[in-house]
Amino acid sequence: MTILGEHTVHELNDLVNALSYEVTQTQKAIIACTSWAQRDPAAFADWNTKLVQAMAPWSDALHVAMVRIGETPQALWDAVPAEAHYQGCLTAYHPFDDLIRTFIQQSQCPISFDQMPQPTANDLDLSVYQGADKATKWIEKQGQTAAGKAKSYAPLVVLGVGAVAVLAAVAHKCGFRANVTACFAPS
Repeated sequence: MTILGEHTVHELNDLVNALSYEVTQTQKAIIACTSWAQRDPAAFADWNTKLVQAMAPWSDALHVAMVRIGETPQALWDAVPAEAHYQGCLTAYHPFDDLIRTFIQQSQCPISFDQMPQPTANDLDLSVYQGADKATKWIEKQGQTAAGKAKSYAPLVVLGVGAVAVLAAVAHKCGFRANVTACFAPS
């Protein structure tokens, strides 16, 4: 749950789990798929050098994040901000986006992310959005129901308004006399 625009330790833990999973799956794919390394050893070596260079900042950011997560009691994870650590992980992970994309394109081997860890932190913003969506749908449903009823009662309403208008005209002309017949009798 984001607190005043800052990610919490719980969200940091979710991010670390997800990004670590992506790095691990990429490493598994490199071992399983050697076609690119065999087909174009120089290009693969250049890419692999970039991967190794990206691992050092990622490992540092991961270590700092894990210390922050470890030093915070789990009961407080949703209340303790960790924005600097969160952004540090995102920044350190950034090169992996291009590295993964390049690996998939050049090796023509897929990387399976089908077991991606899902977030476990509460998402207050999402909860508010979902509540607003439910309320909006309920209001729309009530409006449609009322519109349907209004259509079925429309002829009665028109007749009722017409009758009231006639009665008002009669009352105005006769000055609210009790004997309406005498009001319209020729003088």
